[in-house]
Amino acid sequence: MKIYFTALFLFFAVFINAQNCAAPSTGFTPINDLGTGISPITGLMGGLYSGGSNYIPSAHKTAGLQMASQVECLDANGIPDAVNGKIVWLSIGMSNCTQETQQFRTLANAFAGKNPQLTLVDGAQGGQTAQVISAPWNSGYANFLLVPESQLIRCK
Repeated sequence: MKIYFTALFLFFAVFINAQNCAAPSTGFTPINDLGTGISPITGLMGGLYSGGSNYIPSAHKTAGLQMASQVECLDANGIPDAVNGKIVWLSIGMSNCTQETQQFRTLANAFAGKNPQLTLVDGAQGGQTAQVISAPWNSGYANFLLVPESQLIRCK
């Protein structure tokens, strides 16, 4: 039986190990501190947004809020149901993603303004690597896909 949910997917594509704070500095400027400077690693301008800015452009914010306003609660059959339906936020990713998701869920669930119909689901899987989850021909790929499906069924 297929389950349909309105879902926002979180994809983490982290291909490096967790930061070792005891290691000596690389000397590189963080992207959000780089401003209009050019990264020696990527050759791209810094900042979180265009032009080296760390401030969300108004058009970007307006578009995001417009998309968010279209999210609605659905029942298990994908039918809008404002009373008993759910909104599902689903993370999908490798080991690093599940670690980040666990912390995010703790913080988000404690947030007083969180919609009570929002369910945060950790579909990421510990012990998986980017090589496995990005390659459908990999022998572990099919097993990786079972985790998000089983987590969604449990939140039904």
